[in-house]
Amino acid sequence: MGWRRDTPGPASIHAAALMTVLGLTALVTGRAFLFPSLGPSAYVLATGIGDEDSAPKRVVGGHVIGVVAGMLTYHLVADGLVATQPFAPFSVTGVRLAVSATVAVGLTTAAMLATNLRHPPACATTLIVGLGLLTSVPEAVIIVVAVVLLVVVQQGLLQIRRATGPLTAPEDERTPESSEQQADRSVGEGSRTGGDND
Repeated sequence: MGWRRDTPGPASIHAAALMTVLGLTALVTGRAFLFPSLGPSAYVLATGIGDEDSAPKRVVGGHVIGVVAGMLTYHLVADGLVATQPFAPFSVTGVRLAVSATVAVGLTTAAMLATNLRHPPACATTLIVGLGLLTSVPEAVIIVVAVVLLVVVQQGLLQIRRATGPLTAPEDERTPESSEQQADRSVGEGSRTGGDND
C-alpha cells in the first residue's frame, strides 16, 4: 500500500486514541507511561500509515536506541544533573548537559541509520534521557514498555479502521504536497520521453 497522508479527522482521532490508552495506563499504574516523545510517534503512526518510519520494528527499535544512547551519554557525562533545574550561565553543569544531549542525538542518529531503524521521534526520547529527565533503569524500561504498548494499540486501531473504511485517502483527496510531487514526476517523465524522441 502506497503512503499518503491521512485526512485530518480520522488522523486526529487516531492519534488521540493512541495517547488516551497510554494516559489511562499512566493513571492506573502511577508510572511515567506518558512522556513528550510519544506525541511525535503518535503523529507518525496516525498520519504515516504505510510509511516505513511507522513500521513497528522501526518505532520500537528507534526508541530503544534512543534510550540506550541517552543512558550511556547521561551517566558518562552528566550523571546527577537535570536540565529543568536552573544553572548559571557558562557553568560546567550547562556544558555537561549540552554535551550529553548533543552526543546522545548524534549516537541515536548514527545507530538508527546503521541498523535501518529510522524513527525520528526517537531523537526526542534520547534527549529526555540525556538531559536527566528519565534516567534510571526502571524508567528506561517503562519508556520501552510504553512504546511497545503504543505499537500494540496501533495494530488494534488499524484493524478497526480496515473494517470501517480505507486506511489512506482516495486518489482525489491527496494533499497539495503529494499532488505537486506527482506533477513533478510527470513533468520529469515527459521531459525524458521528449528527449528520447529527439
